[in-house]
Amino acid sequence: MFASRFLISFLAMSAFGAYASPAPVEVEKRAADVADVMTVMSTLQSSTAAIIPQLNALVSSNKATQASVTPLASQLVTAFNKASSSLSVMSPVRSSTQSDAQTVANSISSTISDVSVALDAVQVLVPELSIILAELGLGVAINEVLIGLNIVIAGVLTLVSGL
Repeated sequence: MFASRFLISFLAMSAFGAYASPAPVEVEKRAADVADVMTVMSTLQSSTAAIIPQLNALVSSNKATQASVTPLASQLVTAFNKASSSLSVMSPVRSSTQSDAQTVANSISSTISDVSVALDAVQVLVPELSIILAELGLGVAINEVLIGLNIVIAGVLTLVSGL
């Protein structure tokens, strides 16, 4: 008698436990097209274009210090991380043409070049900039964007390296 109550209670609790167990949910990657990728690149360019003039102003006024540059460098890292996150939810573009890939390559190349030129100017006044950038992870963030682009549009890194 006691065993039957125990068995029924055990089975009921097992059923509720199995029902309440969380099951992993896969995040579906949405089908991407080149316009989606270019939207991410445009957002990245806009974000960096808002930060670069501030860096240039610090350099031209000779007021670039570690304290003034670090928040701006952090904003650059955030911009690249957001782009990387946006690219990571996209599936590869199936129907990209060579000109589409070239457009994306030109866009990211231009953005990275603009950031590099601005940071080179800052480096003259703030010699420890490379340490700051390494601590913030700017190189890693840029690399993740490039890898994400290469996954979404196959072969785009080859085009970027040729620029």
